[in-house]
Amino acid sequence: MNTQSIQDSLNDAVQNKVFPNAELLVAHKGKTLLHTTAGKQTATYFDLASLTKPLCTALCIAKLCEQNKIQLTQTVSDFFETQNLKNTNLQSLLNHTSGLRDWYPFYKKRVSEQAPNTKRNRTEILDLILNELTLQTGEPKTVYSDLGYIVLGRVIESVTKKTLDKSFIELVAKPLAIQNDLFFNPLEYPFISDKNQFFPSETSESRQRDLQGEVMDDNCYALGGVSGHAGLFGTAQSIHSVLLELRKSSLANSSFLKQSTFQTFCTPNTNRNQRQFYFTLGFDTPTYGLSQSGSQMSSSTIGHLGFSGTSFWWDQEKDLWIILLTNRCYPDRKNFKISDFRPQFHDSILNEILE
Repeated sequence: MNTQSIQDSLNDAVQNKVFPNAELLVAHKGKTLLHTTAGKQTATYFDLASLTKPLCTALCIAKLCEQNKIQLTQTVSDFFETQNLKNTNLQSLLNHTSGLRDWYPFYKKRVSEQAPNTKRNRTEILDLILNELTLQTGEPKTVYSDLGYIVLGRVIESVTKKTLDKSFIELVAKPLAIQNDLFFNPLEYPFISDKNQFFPSETSESRQRDLQGEVMDDNCYALGGVSGHAGLFGTAQSIHSVLLELRKSSLANSSFLKQSTFQTFCTPNTNRNQRQFYFTLGFDTPTYGLSQSGSQMSSSTIGHLGFSGTSFWWDQEKDLWIILLTNRCYPDRKNFKISDFRPQFHDSILNEILE
């Protein structure tokens, strides 16, 4: 494997302002082949954005299912009073077929330079999702939805009787010994208060400052920095640790997650139409001709993207994964150069490994 050519590609991307910083980890058959960085800034943690969905929310639900504290067939009305989601089960929220809209600017009028009123916002935003009819699309087709994962985060809290950040520590992070490397950083009680340990994620228009150690996602910020759809910070190594355990689970060799649970949450239908969007219970899969994973990963691939410039893709058939964390939104979230860079970059890595 020509690691120098891969490093050169990362360095060139920094030079061409695709992103200011990057961390890359490539593993094959569970073994790290390359773990490297690019960029001039020195920090440790990236804002993982929507990687929160599979790494926190889906895995917490999976663990609660194993503990028989929750069932995928339960409906939202088993947990909350709702007009919108009376007959919507947890499985349809996890795989984005609930009929909820993709996104809504709840943060407007709730975000300012001062700390948001987290308690009020949590109540109001959840009530809107549960009862505001305009937040429904009316169709149960696959529509990627932040809203569904906001609800799932609150379902986890209602079952555990703890905040989502604490539930995540107990259910996932501590058992995998990654609690210091994959975490929420709540606004009211930061896990790490030294902002210099975080790569800056954006120069925010709404908050009128560089965001560093506070979540970039505005809806998550309005919710206090902790939500089922966003809020995690972490490192490539911490995600690698999660994938290593999931790989063990797929081989029936994990004390963390049963093989049957892994198959329920993480195994895609390889006979699906790969030209259509498709999610397992928490994980994205490649869509033919559109995927940021490139053109060479198999139909057994799962992963996810984060708006902040983060991603991981695990090809279970080829037994390899690529974790690429960047802060491509700094200083401007309108920088989408990564969309052209990332698929080609993934292809070049696969060519190196599998040649």
